[in-house]
Amino acid sequence: MKISNKFKLNTLFSVFIVLIIALALLIVNQKVKSASKMTRAVNEVTISVFHLSNLTQDYLLKNNKRAIVQWESTHELLSERIRELKALLHEGSISQEEIKLLDSINLNNEKLDYLFSQIVLITTDQKSFKSGNTALARLRNQLANNLVTRSNDMVFKADQLDKMALEDMLTNQNNISLFALLSIFILSLIMTTYSYFGNKSVTGTINQLRKGAQIIGKGNLDHHIEIDTVDEIGDLSKEFNKMAQDLRSTTVSRDKLSKEISERRKIEKEVEDLAKFPSENPNPILRVNADGIILYRNEAVANILKEEGLTEDDIFKVLPANLNEVVNQTLMKKQSIYMYEVNVGTRTYSYNIIPIPDQHYVNLYGRNITKRKQLEKSLLEAEENERQRIGSDLHDDLGQLLTGLSFKSQSLEVDLQEKSMHEEAEDARKITLLVDQAKRRTRELARGLLSMGEESLTSALKDLADSTEKTYKIPCDFECDEAISINNISVLTNVFRIAQEAVMNAVKHGSPDQIKIDFSRNNDRLNLTIQDNGIGMPEIPVNISGIGMHTMKYRANMIGALLDIKSETNKGTNITCIFSDAP
Repeated sequence: MKISNKFKLNTLFSVFIVLIIALALLIVNQKVKSASKMTRAVNEVTISVFHLSNLTQDYLLKNNKRAIVQWESTHELLSERIRELKALLHEGSISQEEIKLLDSINLNNEKLDYLFSQIVLITTDQKSFKSGNTALARLRNQLANNLVTRSNDMVFKADQLDKMALEDMLTNQNNISLFALLSIFILSLIMTTYSYFGNKSVTGTINQLRKGAQIIGKGNLDHHIEIDTVDEIGDLSKEFNKMAQDLRSTTVSRDKLSKEISERRKIEKEVEDLAKFPSENPNPILRVNADGIILYRNEAVANILKEEGLTEDDIFKVLPANLNEVVNQTLMKKQSIYMYEVNVGTRTYSYNIIPIPDQHYVNLYGRNITKRKQLEKSLLEAEENERQRIGSDLHDDLGQLLTGLSFKSQSLEVDLQEKSMHEEAEDARKITLLVDQAKRRTRELARGLLSMGEESLTSALKDLADSTEKTYKIPCDFECDEAISINNISVLTNVFRIAQEAVMNAVKHGSPDQIKIDFSRNNDRLNLTIQDNGIGMPEIPVNISGIGMHTMKYRANMIGALLDIKSETNKGTNITCIFSDAP
């Protein structure tokens, strides 16, 4: 068979395999798109649920018509999104647990509509409500408690459904990545096998042809190459014999020789251009062996060093700090590491570390993510500003209104006692107690939202432990050997937010019987530890984490702190933040 025919057959076979793989990838990709669409729909339902819960709380506090209109609008939007999500869920492959969660959210949504309409009806009956009808007020309180309970239950289940949808999408993405890698491997194996046997079948005749060509090239134009294969090599041997015969009567023309030289230079130029591909990449690309020796780096690395005012001796500053450990771990596990962040002067780079175990080295592909990190910082600052605004509103507006209401109810109690209306006076006293409880809860909420200001971190952490225990009925202990003063407001605020997030993660996801907050000093470093004895967190890849975990890590990076998260199944979670209060 002709060699060209062999290559054509190989090409057709390869195209057939590629088409099959492409079709399979297309099918899997459609599933991923469907899962992504479902995830977005679930996220929209979750956002509407949270918004409806906030509007419920807002109406119960303010009782104004604007809150009613916003509540009803949001409820209608949530109902529409639930119907859309149901249609998507029935189109795809979903678990019974997801269906149950959505049905439960839908049921709670319908119940909320009924309860809210009843509360609005009672509240708008101004004449009955102001005349001291305790039965009507008691009924409203019962309906309000039921409304809040169902609202919180709907928020919790919406959060569960959102997480399950995200996990499904990530699973589909991992499956398509694995399938793509497997497909590439199979195609490479087939091509390598075919090339091996194809090369082996022609190696002997090529060697024979090469030896004959060397003999002719040395000037023995009477030599005859004996190759009778019916392929291109056989044809080439005949051409060599004919060339030798022609050379005996003439010499090679200069034009022909010049053309051959030109074609060879063209081929060499193409090979050279192909070899420049990594060096022309504007992002850093490096190759490091198991001993931490840099085998290759492209020109982008030198440009980064120059732009940041570094020398060649500082090249390891653009790489992970624990380079040897990362390289050896990657080679040993034969698993890639994605989005490993490294700060280089004013820039931040994210590395994908790909192991090549057979060659005992890894390839590092970097990408400049400085703008993304700046955007994350801006978002975090916007979140903190919003906390400040809400906390200020709670403290300045709602707090003053509650104080005024407390004075009024106390005055009413005195007036009723003077008129010998003892039963009504007792009701007024109970109202005063409830208002005082609302004032304390408002101050607690405002403290959790406002920046620390002049307050010490020690007292703030103590209040966090106390409020957690009171609110969630989970024992929360705070230990601190000495009064520790922190002058840097940024450090103080970010550390407190890390503690808040860690405690809330334990309460929401850990199901603990006890939470412990420990704050201590070790020479010039400060240690904050939040420990619980709950069910722990499932092990997740380093490049995937929840929003809360990502926020804690980002806050730690902002203040130059070390954040360590350890978790064992059924043994709880331990989160440690080591930092300095230096500006």
